[in-house]
Amino acid sequence: MHFCKKHNDLMSKTVINNDKFLGLAALPIQDIEAACFELERAVKELGLIGASIGTDFPGGFNSAPLNQLYEKLVELDVPLFVHPASTDGRLGLRDDRLENYNLSLSLGYAYEETLAVAQIIFGGVLNRFPELDICISHGGGCFSFLAEKMTKLAKFADKDFDYLGMVKNLWFDTHIEGQSAKSLLYEFANNQKIVFGTNFGGFDTPEAIHPDAVALSVNAKKLLRLL
Repeated sequence: MHFCKKHNDLMSKTVINNDKFLGLAALPIQDIEAACFELERAVKELGLIGASIGTDFPGGFNSAPLNQLYEKLVELDVPLFVHPASTDGRLGLRDDRLENYNLSLSLGYAYEETLAVAQIIFGGVLNRFPELDICISHGGGCFSFLAEKMTKLAKFADKDFDYLGMVKNLWFDTHIEGQSAKSLLYEFANNQKIVFGTNFGGFDTPEAIHPDAVALSVNAKKLLRLL
């Protein structure tokens, strides 16, 4: 909690008088009541416009304790951004097979994002909170590649919902590599809920701003409550 408060205080100071940046709050997900309290403080007192969380917490996105956080996000009318934690992190999920070659940053992240999509849809999160806006980084990992397979899985599991239809209620960013991957994202995601994503300073930092950045700006403004 102390780290999150310090982070959010500094984030607020960075963006409060800057017309180029907006800030997202860090939340102590291991304590949902504290997370809700800090989210409200960050939005109402610090001027932050939403929250950003990782994926390395017990229970996953369909766990009952998170309902309280989802309810608070809807109450405050702010979005939630999901970016995975490194699966070989000191305090996060660990898979020693990803330890070499920085595979945690590629395969590990994609797995975490794909799992998040599945947990949210199969867990009925968007049924319980239809006004909740969740944006998942890196195009939702491998969700678009597996979209039709997950649809069959839903039928096999006797789940009474339209998996592909529910996916269209999620937001995704475009920070994925290759036109084929982007084409799949645009095929299965709601094109009105795709926003431009980049990774400044990472190994996959783009060499130039992609035209998508301008084309998707209206979507981003909707997600960030700027319209």
